[in-house]
Amino acid sequence: VLLFIASYDSFRNVQASYDRTYVRTHFADLTVTGGAPDTFAAAIQNTTGIRRVVTRTQAERPMMVDGTKLVGRVVGLPSLNGHGINDIDLIEGRLPDPADDDQVLVERHTANTFGLAAGQRIQVFDGTKWREVTVSGIARSPEYLWPARNRQDILGDPHAFAVLFAAEPLARALSARTTPNQTLIEIADGTTLSDRNAIAGVLRSAGAVDIEDRGDQPSDGALRENFNGFSVMAIGFPVMFLSAAAIAGYVLITRLV
Repeated sequence: VLLFIASYDSFRNVQASYDRTYVRTHFADLTVTGGAPDTFAAAIQNTTGIRRVVTRTQAERPMMVDGTKLVGRVVGLPSLNGHGINDIDLIEGRLPDPADDDQVLVERHTANTFGLAAGQRIQVFDGTKWREVTVSGIARSPEYLWPARNRQDILGDPHAFAVLFAAEPLARALSARTTPNQTLIEIADGTTLSDRNAIAGVLRSAGAVDIEDRGDQPSDGALRENFNGFSVMAIGFPVMFLSAAAIAGYVLITRLV
């Protein structure tokens, strides 16, 4: 009984911890990449079931981290005051100064892999030249609780992928863009399946093509698969031992009687 309670409670505790993090950081339910984000945001702003909508810039850029060349990801931060979607947790250093055009946050897995700390510098290729940016802090993001680049590269080499967070103006400069290229949507609690389908329909009518549901998000998808495997062990093995103990107890009591 103790084995069952300990393993199953551990499984539920980890699951609840991730779910609470998603709620606290307003993890996106839908992510639309490409197209005209401002148009998509305006189209669904008053649709039933919408809680928040923000637009941001995200791009894959060549980087050089401590002498290692790789293709990294620059993610824009539309809001630094904790009122956006996919909010970050600052775990070291400070937030970038929007007035400074060279400050970034480093995702914690990237920082751990390369031993980065506040004050160090990273080179990012902006399409025309290499630019040096300064690490202002280390951050945790709900999008990278599991550092997956995409659904096909869930167990990639950590030295081949890095994630930087920058204020939206700097993210656009590093990405060689003048407008955002992603729309993040948070759906309100209690929204029905028909409401979700209606939201997706409005987005498609506005021209959206690449619509990613939360279940298809690489990090969340990897964690859910891990949970599914863990649940079998957390329930199956304790039940097996509990059954063996019950049989042993039954045999013992029968012989005593």
